[in-house]
Amino acid sequence: MLSKLMSSFISALIISLSFTFFSEQGKEATSVLYYTATHKFMTGFVILLLLYICIGIPASYVVDRAIYRARKPLITLLLYFVMGSIIGMAFLIMNPSNHPASAIQLIVIFGCASTVFYLCQYLMDRLARTFRKPRN
Repeated sequence: MLSKLMSSFISALIISLSFTFFSEQGKEATSVLYYTATHKFMTGFVILLLLYICIGIPASYVVDRAIYRARKPLITLLLYFVMGSIIGMAFLIMNPSNHPASAIQLIVIFGCASTVFYLCQYLMDRLARTFRKPRN
């Protein structure tokens, strides 16, 4: 559970930083009213962290239970992407989009976000195994 919480924190941090960085590229402060990069980062981080904790962690337990016996990293990565895409589709059902391209883009973003969560979780587990003391 602690590794999933840490993974959700790190994933939210990574995705929020990357989206803030890419949204600020080539932007000049020409308008009077605009959000600062800090505001965009903090707002995105809090929203993503809540989504990861409330939806991502329970969904990861579903995926982990589905692949309990065959723990192959590539299959697990694909299942996490599919689970994130399904969550993205559910989000689109609740908030429909009039633009098919943006709807597909949102589904792919949800899938990539769940993939980032899995990769962070995988790295946290590997680090924990590396630093774990051997028992006598």
